[in-house]
Amino acid sequence: MALNQAAGSNSSAPTQPPISDAYDLNLDLIGFRTDALAVAFETYGKQVRLLTTGFRFDRLFESNSDCSFDQSSATSPSTSKRLELPHLHKLLQWLGQADTTHPHKSAISAFEAAGADATEIKIQKARAELWTDLDEKLQEVRTAWNGGDFGAWLSSHAFGRAWDFSRLAGTWTLGWLADYGFRPQKAILFIALAILAYTLWISRYLKVQSAVSDVRGGQVRTGWLFVMDHMIPGYNIDEAHFKIRSFHYANGRQIDTITERRLRRTIRLIKFTGVVAALFVAAALKALITG
Repeated sequence: MALNQAAGSNSSAPTQPPISDAYDLNLDLIGFRTDALAVAFETYGKQVRLLTTGFRFDRLFESNSDCSFDQSSATSPSTSKRLELPHLHKLLQWLGQADTTHPHKSAISAFEAAGADATEIKIQKARAELWTDLDEKLQEVRTAWNGGDFGAWLSSHAFGRAWDFSRLAGTWTLGWLADYGFRPQKAILFIALAILAYTLWISRYLKVQSAVSDVRGGQVRTGWLFVMDHMIPGYNIDEAHFKIRSFHYANGRQIDTITERRLRRTIRLIKFTGVVAALFVAAALKALITG
């Protein structure tokens, strides 16, 4: 099927419901299914809302706005150019006008079936699902607040509500760190930047350069390897990094009490960062495998 803003009069084709206040045009694709979809993306302005519940297609192409029917063939549309996969930027803008992520699922399958990279579509789908979920939760909050029973709403199922918002916060963070798990290398980059930041904090701000360890009775550097070793949960690269007798400045003088207190807090924060990073890397890998 060739799809532009003007839907045909065939009863099986999408229809146009009345124009809403928020959009110039609503295009009704609810429940519509087709094997192949050709879309004239340039005909869709930003104020066109796509109603897409149950909308499915197997293949997706970009057509021009003048899509005429080839009289020599009773089965295929004819355009002035060969039908190809749509430009990703145009497709993402078009999908962004949909009220559900149902067309995202079909677009992902169509791109992967054609051997094309669907990562950006998957990311947009995950982002849209997050904001839809968040909007629903915030609507519950607004309804309870405006109804005057916010306290009762908050106390009922308090654990479940806390879990919902924690889950949303975690999903948002995963989106920021690793594009919802579809680019786990970004999480690795975040870990590398965290190691660099903590190393600079210890060496430049706290001015701690070395430590005396009970292991092997020698000095160890408090550089990036020291930071990374404390950041990795459940595994020690060098046992000497964890059995420290004293820390020292660059001139060899032992650090004072205030600096040691700050350094200990920093080490605890490094460990916490490592646990959080490990959780997000695991979530990113899971999303990459299952997504």
